Amino acid sequence: MNPLLNRLIPHLLLNFHFAPNEGLLNGKMGGVIFFGYYAQYTGKTYFREYAEELLDDIFDRVHENIPINFIDGLCGIGWGIEYLIQHSLMDGDADEVLEDIDKKIIERDPMYINDLSLYTGLQGILMYINARLSHFRTNNYQPFPDEYLQRVNKHITSILASTNVETSAEFNNIANYFTSRTNNKTAPDYSLEITNEFYGTLPSNFQNLHSSPIGIYQGLTGFAFKSILS
Repeated sequence: MNPLLNRLIPHLLLNFHFAPNEGLLNGKMGGVIFFGYYAQYTGKTYFREYAEELLDDIFDRVHENIPINFIDGLCGIGWGIEYLIQHSLMDGDADEVLEDIDKKIIERDPMYINDLSLYTGLQGILMYINARLSHFRTNNYQPFPDEYLQRVNKHITSILASTNVETSAEFNNIANYFTSRTNNKTAPDYSLEITNEFYGTLPSNFQNLHSSPIGIYQGLTGFAFKSILS
């Protein structure tokens, strides 16, 4: 095992309850996913129990004025829960757990979102919507009303057709999956994965663990995750 990873695990266990927020990339949700995955990786149930403790913290603290963005807000938290369930890292009914988050997401009119980034913009919202749409169901439950999905689809179609808007390959892939699903076309395979965008630019060495960010984005958990996923 990576020697630095051996140093990181005890540090993360001691400090994740004091993470700066409940979000996915800078906060506690990143710890839930990491330790859920690490429990499977090591076969040690203690790490899963720790992940469940962090998840309880998140549910206790999620409040009305939390942002909807992906980096620190509801989209990232909800995506994280779908990741845990779809990868069999935790059990639960995602539709029941995420019903309130779904309702908060549709309060934001997609037609007025011009920020296309993963962290604070439309790509992050699409990440969450796609995660919910890709969830396997044996019933007819729909997490979002058709009217909302059509408004998102209209906005995305106009963005992709514009010659004045520059989009990333990641945005295009996520947008194409969404439009395929919404237009009743055959959608490509879609799986929830930790991508390089989640990490940002990771430091190659952490001289002082206590002065380093704890999260996935440019932080200790990102380094730890990349160490076990590579």
